[in-house]
Amino acid sequence: MQITQRNVELRVDDSLMRVYLAAPKPPGQYPGILFYSDIYQLGGAMTRLVNYPSSVTLRDTQIVQELNHPET
Repeated sequence: MQITQRNVELRVDDSLMRVYLAAPKPPGQYPGILFYSDIYQLGGAMTRLVNYPSSVTLRDTQIVQELNHPET
């Protein structure tokens, strides 16, 4: 699935916090997942970690199986 990627600035108290947003491109409602990384910042590994769930659909039973039962 294609995804959109963008940086968004959120106002928190008197400061701006930059947030990376990855979302499926097709219109519709999708579940949200929040990733927080304080030490590692937003590098390649974190970007890939965020992009992956955005690029798959949870209708794929194999992926749902892996997410719910990683030992199988």
